[in-house]
Amino acid sequence: MRQRLLIGLLLAGAIMMSSGGVALASQSNAKVSYTVEAINPSPGFGLDWTLGQRGFWDRINSSGGVDGHQINFTTCSDGTFVAQTQDLSATCAEQAANSHVLAVVGSNSDYDAVVYPILSKAKIADVASFPDTITDDTSLESTPFLTPTIVLEAGLGIELKQLGHCTKVAFLDIAGASITQANNDAFAAGAKWAGLKVAPPINLSATVSDYAPTVAILQGEGVDCVGDGLSTEGNLPALLTAITDSGKQMKVDFVGVGVTPSQLKAIGPAANNLLADVAGEEDALVNLVTPVKATAQERLMISDFGRASSAAAANGNLDMPGWLGADVLDIELKRLIAQHLPITSANVLVALRQNYTITTGVMPPANFSSPGVIKGYNRIHNTDVNYIKIVDYAEQPNDYKLHSTAAALAKFKG
Repeated sequence: MRQRLLIGLLLAGAIMMSSGGVALASQSNAKVSYTVEAINPSPGFGLDWTLGQRGFWDRINSSGGVDGHQINFTTCSDGTFVAQTQDLSATCAEQAANSHVLAVVGSNSDYDAVVYPILSKAKIADVASFPDTITDDTSLESTPFLTPTIVLEAGLGIELKQLGHCTKVAFLDIAGASITQANNDAFAAGAKWAGLKVAPPINLSATVSDYAPTVAILQGEGVDCVGDGLSTEGNLPALLTAITDSGKQMKVDFVGVGVTPSQLKAIGPAANNLLADVAGEEDALVNLVTPVKATAQERLMISDFGRASSAAAANGNLDMPGWLGADVLDIELKRLIAQHLPITSANVLVALRQNYTITTGVMPPANFSSPGVIKGYNRIHNTDVNYIKIVDYAEQPNDYKLHSTAAALAKFKG
């Protein structure tokens, strides 16, 4: 179910990361260099998720490094987007441990249950990882700045009340997945907290093409708004067609940024009634190439994307997680240097757990010395979403605020 989480970030759907490493040359008289590793699926569809991080370290190294220390950026493939493996994930973690890397940065793995025990034994942090699994939500090696899917689904429920002005809602989800129940429960928690009536969820196969029976059931139950948890499976055209054919209006929201303008145009005028949410970002950066608003850090991030490759612009939000991980590690290294502490993986891990707030200017601040507000998701601190609307067949921020789901999920037990 990686797609369900990735979709809060991706502009072009679910895409991959890079394999193989690139070492950035250090000057002959420079201080000792350090290696960081990203554990990712191999790139695909012509896009590469490591470009943002590569651009970050290229800028740092070309300006003299971190206090004179060059950073060697390497990657390790744990498979492909559609077929990661437990064995390759363990191999990548062992490579990090055996190579004595400073940190694992901006990684994304379905098998962190085998990765984290290896990293823990070697005292290596996973900096700004994607929270794909429950291990990412609980392991002390994990420092995710992104949101898990339950936050996004809860946000959909709240958004339907605050923007959709709905009265009774229901959630469409994929049947039989490991996180189906949690996502169903999270949507209901958000909607109920917002004061909406909630119909039972409808869990469907990703291969369903005719949504007329589903729409009829929902309308028969008095549902006027739908949270679409299947949008990553490309069901939006069929769902909206069924709603239009029914002759009754129903509002729909979904987890964005994963539907392209061409897909929205194919849907037709009904697309411009859609709402969406994405993982909380400081300025609701839907389009990272020419954002309407941007903090100083966000402008630097976008500059680094272009530094890495002319193809980085096509990556859009794909570049953000890796860049964010590199930025957080840079913040921690500078903190260690200021405190005259040795630069080691163990000290980086300790620094990330200390009692202070890490502020990036891109994602909401986090303090990993204490658990997050969601029970069972101790490492999750970003419980915010941005509200998105479709205008002229393109996703745009509805506003530039962070909308919190924390209160709705405070007692969540999914």
